[in-house]
Amino acid sequence: MENKKEIVTFDIEGSAVECDKELLIKNSDYFSAMFKGYFKESSENNIKLQGVDLKAFNLIMLILWEESDIVTLDLNETYLLLEAACMLQFNSIKQLCEERIMIVLSPSTSLRTWKTAELLDIIPLYLKAKCMALENFMEICESDSILELNLEELCQYLGHIYLNSHKEFIVFQTAMSWFYENQNQSENINPTKVVLKLLSCINFNALNVGEITEMKTYPNISENAEIQMILNCIINLRNNRCTDVVDEFDRDVVSTAVHLCGAKNRKISVKPCILLQSMHPTHTPQSSRITTIVIYDRFHRKQTLTAMSASHLSLSVMSGLAYDSLTDTFKHFFPLEEKKVEHIEGFKLVRYKHFIFFFGGQHLRGSNEWNLNLWSFDTFKNKWERRNKLPHGRRHFETCIVGDSLYIVGGTGRFRVLQNNLLHCDLKTGKWSSEIINLPKDSREYQCCSFLGQLCILYVNHGTVYTFNIADSSWQSFKIAVEEEVVNSLGKYTVFADSTYIYIKGRKLLRLKFENNSFVLDKQKDVRLSEWIEIQCVQCNNLVYTIYKCFDEKYEFCYTLEEMNLDTDEIRNIFENKIAETDPVVVDKKTFYIRANTTQLFSTASYQYVKENIFVNDFL
Repeated sequence: MENKKEIVTFDIEGSAVECDKELLIKNSDYFSAMFKGYFKESSENNIKLQGVDLKAFNLIMLILWEESDIVTLDLNETYLLLEAACMLQFNSIKQLCEERIMIVLSPSTSLRTWKTAELLDIIPLYLKAKCMALENFMEICESDSILELNLEELCQYLGHIYLNSHKEFIVFQTAMSWFYENQNQSENINPTKVVLKLLSCINFNALNVGEITEMKTYPNISENAEIQMILNCIINLRNNRCTDVVDEFDRDVVSTAVHLCGAKNRKISVKPCILLQSMHPTHTPQSSRITTIVIYDRFHRKQTLTAMSASHLSLSVMSGLAYDSLTDTFKHFFPLEEKKVEHIEGFKLVRYKHFIFFFGGQHLRGSNEWNLNLWSFDTFKNKWERRNKLPHGRRHFETCIVGDSLYIVGGTGRFRVLQNNLLHCDLKTGKWSSEIINLPKDSREYQCCSFLGQLCILYVNHGTVYTFNIADSSWQSFKIAVEEEVVNSLGKYTVFADSTYIYIKGRKLLRLKFENNSFVLDKQKDVRLSEWIEIQCVQCNNLVYTIYKCFDEKYEFCYTLEEMNLDTDEIRNIFENKIAETDPVVVDKKTFYIRANTTQLFSTASYQYVKENIFVNDFL
């Protein structure tokens, strides 16, 4: 005869809810401790539950009794369910909620997910949501979700050093929009103190004097004498009129203005990655076939060398390894399956927000097919998906992401025809440019980068930078004011840029500043004397990572990975002269090898960096 269920009745928000006690004990650590421990409730059948949402509790019971699918719940119900599951320790339901929220996580849901998951201390969900919210500020600032934050939450968001805004003035505009919507929320808060706290979220060093002057015209600022004085003082400080500051403003105003001018620059939450090949456990480089090759040096001297056939290496998987500069260690980050990369050359890996794109290239053995797929790896959800398709086959091209546009520049197309043009894709809509745009010069000596929201193509040897206007597909040229002797000393070079400078890195590091309608040399430094045949570079805030491909004394490909601090000019090698397909890189007891012609350096989002609340300034 079936055992009779023991029923316990809960009083939740004034409603009686009957439950199977054994079912609760089986699924909840909270109720297991309550009914099996030495609590008075263990012998009671009528219990009042405080602080529990009735709807959420009924959803839990529905899932337990009927094994209902959580996917049928809307997101608001899922948040309610998650909070109750955490409180009452229904761990399996908590996990289901986390998985459901992670699946639908997007910029529009990231703020609420961040705040909910942080309150419940759910890691890494809250860090991923926080990173997404900070990265996608330009999209979130146009939505109403930001208006629902309280003052403390808003300041923690807008003031965060990893907030990604195309222009700092937009952060100010967003803060004031929130203020106008919420200024009547509490009569006990002094409006001047609120505005000053909001101004503490702004990096005033990233604003020009015209933008600071425009601030003074905003309602609730234009009629506020104290804030007007502070902004006027900041303008004088920016114009180096220190004598006027001392004469015109009292000590408190000057102190506040100096504080606001002491803001730190914003950063991006990224770290470098390198693509290496992992070896099958049963294969080693030594077991691969050794071949003999004959080469002639530049003096026509004959040399016989041995080389390992790369085709006999196990092609089980290529792997992205992320590098942590704080611990000086690599960590396995993502796999790239054999079918995507077997015998492929000339492809690119590039970061877009928290995604890694893999696209372009050609399978140079076997099928000779072009890789027309634009693959996307979601670093938060740890999965690959086919995002788009390239309209034309390209390999060995330059690439750049500017805002939400992906550019493919130059390279080699079908029938080995060199391409002196570009095409671009809107990553929000997935639409490619309807026409192929010719490059401004007929030259293969160029590099591209994103600078101040535009694609820049640098013809360094010609002393010219061209910027591309995507609205009308036009080009504008600017002079590079660098002496020819300096340019000739660069050797093979690469370029990168931040919000202030364009950098050219070869044997020297040149820092260019846009001034008087041209790019002038702001700083130069000798960085490397030895020769190389290829160079790749990626910037992660003030650290620049460079990988050099060289020949060693036996004419074998070898690679050096270098880190340079742009603030201190300090340079160190992370690894040096590693021979392709021979010298191992050991990560977590797994062995990886550099694979000639496919090793790439790129950056990736790192949600761990946003855990600590670092702000551009201390809040007033």
